Amino acid sequence: MHRKFIEVCSINVEKCLSNGSNPSLGFKVNKNDHTFYVDEGEAAIVREKYGRYASGETKAEIVKDLQRRKVKTSISNEFSYTSLAHLLKNKRYIGIYLYKGDETPGGMPRILDDDLFYRVQEIMNKNKSVQARTRGKNEYLLTARLFCGHCKEMMAGYGGTGKIRKKYHYYMCKKARKEECDKKIVGKEYMEDRVINECLKMLTDNKIKFIANRFAEECNKNPDNISVREIKKSN
Repeated sequence: MHRKFIEVCSINVEKCLSNGSNPSLGFKVNKNDHTFYVDEGEAAIVREKYGRYASGETKAEIVKDLQRRKVKTSISNEFSYTSLAHLLKNKRYIGIYLYKGDETPGGMPRILDDDLFYRVQEIMNKNKSVQARTRGKNEYLLTARLFCGHCKEMMAGYGGTGKIRKKYHYYMCKKARKEECDKKIVGKEYMEDRVINECLKMLTDNKIKFIANRFAEECNKNPDNISVREIKKSN
C-alpha cells in the first residue's frame, strides 16, 4: 500500500498534478484528473495583495484590511502576518510547480507576471535587511513584555539548532528553564504573530489618527530628536 502510494505520488509529480496537499489561495484542483486551475475570484485577491505591497503598503496594513474584510486563507483561517508573508513568496503564482523543494517551471497555471512577483521579492528582501540592521540584538520583539501564565515569571527568547541544522527560536519561562515551572516553550513566530494580530484589531482608524497627531506634535516640539531625524531621512 505504501509503495503504491509512492508510485502514484511520483507519477503525479512528473505530470505536475495535485498530490492532495493545499493548492494555495487562487488555485483549485479538478476532481476528475487532479489538474490545477485558477479560481478567478481568489486570484483577484492574490493580485491585489501583491499590487498593494509593491505600491508601498506594509504587511501589517494589508493584514489589518484583510481581517476587517474577513478575507480568509486557502484553509479558511484568518490572515496573519506570517500567512501573508508566505503568500507573497509563493512561486506557484508565476507558474512554478513545487514539490518537496523541487521546482518545475510552467507546471502550474500562472496568476502573476514575473515583473510584479520579483518586484515584491526585492522589496521584501530590502525590508528584511533594514529590519535586521535596526533590530540588532532585539531580535525577540516580546523581550521584557511576555510573562508566564503559570508562575508569572518573565519569558525570555532563546534559539537553537536541531538535528538537521534547522534553527529554532522560541520563548521560555525563566523558571521553566531551571525546571521550577512546567510551562512549555512557545514558538517565537507563533507568539509574536498572535500579539501583532491582537494589536492590529485594536488599531482602529480613530486610534491611528490620534497616534499620528500626537506623533506630529512631538516631531514639531523636538525636531532635532535622533528618531525624528532618522524618520525624515527615510522619507
